[in-house]
Amino acid sequence: MVLVIPPEKHAEHATLLEKSYVMRARIIEHWGWNVPDCDPYRDKDAFDTPETIYFLDLDEETGEVVGTVRFNSTLNPHLLSEVFHGLCSAS
Repeated sequence: MVLVIPPEKHAEHATLLEKSYVMRARIIEHWGWNVPDCDPYRDKDAFDTPETIYFLDLDEETGEVVGTVRFNSTLNPHLLSEVFHGLCSAS
């Protein structure tokens, strides 16, 4: 089941969001990515803003977070523009 968490629901789903930050840290460790200023146990960064919209995939039986993605406006600084800018071509 996918749960959409818009900005006005962040506080209501704080526990699930916290679990998603822990999951992201495990993924970073697994892939060996170098993410500046990343806590090794919890990946919540400057791009987890009050405007972020989260999509959490929850296990149907346990309700545990099994997948996560966040959406931020590209009109503001974001992970791709600020950290992984070398992955995009300017042309």
